Amino acid sequence: DRIPTRLPGVTCRMRKTIVTLILAMLGYLAEPTWAAVEYHMIQSSFTEDVGYPSEFELTVYLPPGYEESDDIYPLLWVHHGSAASVPRKNRAMFGDYALQFERTAAIQDVADNLLREGKIAPMIMVGPAIPGLVTPAFEDAWGKYFYREIVPFIQSRYRVARTREHWGDFGISKGGSDGPVLVFKRPDLFRWVGIGAGATWFNKDQMTESYDQSKYPLDFWLWHGQNDSKVPFTTSELFEQWLIQQGFDYTFVVADGDHLDCIREPAFISALQWFSARFQEAGPPSGQRGN
Repeated sequence: DRIPTRLPGVTCRMRKTIVTLILAMLGYLAEPTWAAVEYHMIQSSFTEDVGYPSEFELTVYLPPGYEESDDIYPLLWVHHGSAASVPRKNRAMFGDYALQFERTAAIQDVADNLLREGKIAPMIMVGPAIPGLVTPAFEDAWGKYFYREIVPFIQSRYRVARTREHWGDFGISKGGSDGPVLVFKRPDLFRWVGIGAGATWFNKDQMTESYDQSKYPLDFWLWHGQNDSKVPFTTSELFEQWLIQQGFDYTFVVADGDHLDCIREPAFISALQWFSARFQEAGPPSGQRGN
């Protein structure tokens, strides 16, 4: 038998282990394993008109593998609540809530874990800062800020889908009001709407007066804790009745907790899995390839 070559001070077993580790490291480096969260400052021509600054930060979550590929990704817009104790509103859902409130979660960490476990498909998430209230009025300043300044920025900079079946909107508390109102302003862009303990007290008739459900159907996901004292559980029950009356398809997840339940891990898991399933049902996303 051939005698194995030995390196000084390294046994055959050790050398095999070293080679295995090197190969494992090369495989690790070859696999896209890191997600990224980016921040951008967005100048606005509209927000000063309603008494706010003209510049806001924007959060963008890019899934693992984004930089290594030229794939096009589904897009999920993420809207914060009133976030009175969080200075950078756009970061609320992406970790700043978790710094303020016990047992709450950062949505990007939940997404990373679900991706590692193969429970969701990759998606881009964008969190704008909207400290004011979005209203159904056509010339609403926050609607113009969102559609004329933020959306074009995202579409020009990132490889996001251009099909409404791959666009979703997820908001909690106040964001559960802002999100649906924004969606009904441009239902040609969105297909899926998620609302966690949403303050859905907006004028629904005004919001839907120009909406054609036969042309732009929408599906809804609702989450609410039955012991919510800030936005009472009955708020979502009333919204559910409106959805039924209007003929919308929806999923309603009823929890036992309080208002903070909407920013805890179980709610984020449920929401992200629901959106991911809807995106995947729609097939591969299409759009313009860019950065």
